[in-house]
Amino acid sequence: MVLVGSRTYRPMQSSRRQPVGGYVRIPLPILGLAFIVAFLISLSSLDPLLTFACIIVLPFLAMLSWREGEPPVAFAALTAQWLQISVGTLRATANGVDLNGLFLTAGANYANWLSLAGLLVLAIGIRMASWGRRPMEIRALHSELNSFQYSRVLVAYCLAQLITFLCQGIIWVIPGLTQAILAAINLRWLFYFLLTVTTLVQKRGYGYLAAATAFEVVTGLASFFSDFKTVFFVLSVSYLMVQSRINLKMFFSLCVLLCGLLYLAIIWSAVKMDYRAYQNGGTGAQVSYVGTWDKLDYLTTLVEKIDEKRFWNGFDLLTQRIEYTRFFGYVTENVPTFIPYDDGGIWGGALYHVITPRLLFPDKASLTADIDNTKRYTGLTFAGGGSDTEIPLGYMAESYIDFGPIGMFVPIGLLGLLIGLEYRYFATRRSYLVFSYGLLPVVFGTVITYEETAIKILGGNLIVCIVSYLALRFVVPAIQPWLIGNRPKRA
Repeated sequence: MVLVGSRTYRPMQSSRRQPVGGYVRIPLPILGLAFIVAFLISLSSLDPLLTFACIIVLPFLAMLSWREGEPPVAFAALTAQWLQISVGTLRATANGVDLNGLFLTAGANYANWLSLAGLLVLAIGIRMASWGRRPMEIRALHSELNSFQYSRVLVAYCLAQLITFLCQGIIWVIPGLTQAILAAINLRWLFYFLLTVTTLVQKRGYGYLAAATAFEVVTGLASFFSDFKTVFFVLSVSYLMVQSRINLKMFFSLCVLLCGLLYLAIIWSAVKMDYRAYQNGGTGAQVSYVGTWDKLDYLTTLVEKIDEKRFWNGFDLLTQRIEYTRFFGYVTENVPTFIPYDDGGIWGGALYHVITPRLLFPDKASLTADIDNTKRYTGLTFAGGGSDTEIPLGYMAESYIDFGPIGMFVPIGLLGLLIGLEYRYFATRRSYLVFSYGLLPVVFGTVITYEETAIKILGGNLIVCIVSYLALRFVVPAIQPWLIGNRPKRA
């Protein structure tokens, strides 16, 4: 600021964009357009208020959880759960029926309202954990990424895949360490994240990134349960993190990515029953008795046989698989009318199970099968007894069983606060910025699904956080200097 006579002249502000870090703000015209679209769609629904709420809650989840310049893992996890809550309502609207009629339970509408409210409470808990946190500077992130030698980043990713392969062979050797080994295997996504963001910032090596992505998709399809979603999750949050601003190009690229995921999901839904039957030899067991190349060859044959009819049948199967409030609807009919509230029994049992690790308590009782809890609280029966199937209720339904329609939001809010504090911890490790952000998709991978039970969320999340902390504390300090080598940092 310069004083000249009685006037004050301020220097011209730089046109360079300031360091990002604020939460996403959706412009009023776009938000208004979303309201109009939601209103028009709800006009054709037999549950108009629920349909309107399902659509309009998504932008508010973005504004609550997506911080610019950081990996939007919280928003991605919330969006995945939002899909599982809302797809049923949208499918009912498309079919001209109400949600209760679609799910054949009088509690479906009620369960969806409780789930939407629970999702907002979860997002608020995550947001509260970041209160007062200093925003990151995206230029510091880009500077660190530009200091890495790309060839060494590629070698690190390949070594991570090799270590993953070796660890998979010893998962069940020491039962008390099985969960820890599984969590360590998930660290391979840290190195896929590192490869992705380095490629995008240094603007080279796109062929290597495409090959790594294809490898992750193929190996995911080769597994019994076909875990190809995680690679798209990590790829999308990596892409969004390195963008300096939200624009049309970014939106279009993200749509292309999501369309690719949708296509693969439809194809998988169309062939998965035959594919799994081939792997287990028709026994119904959740194991594979055939080699990797045989599995991929048979999968290729199944995909080649998909015609238009099978494709759309796969789409219907996919929507039915995504929607997951049906069981919650049955729960609200049975609890507390026929079965009393559990008064914290489920969450209390989950907490006790977490603080008594099997490595130290080898005689600890085994977990009750998910299918048994589902049959008990819903009153449903399943073909063949469901003995070979995992059908969990999900943490929101369990929260309702424990504390009722009001008290259920307390554990959900505390869960949001917990994972928000975990996000805050890793997002504030400034010494190893890239690796710290790369661990966030690993941590949030444990809370990405609506059907995850309380005991699996707490147990899985805790062990993943411990392994991630140890990696950041002891492994990353050795890796990062090697990645940089003698190459000077570029501002």
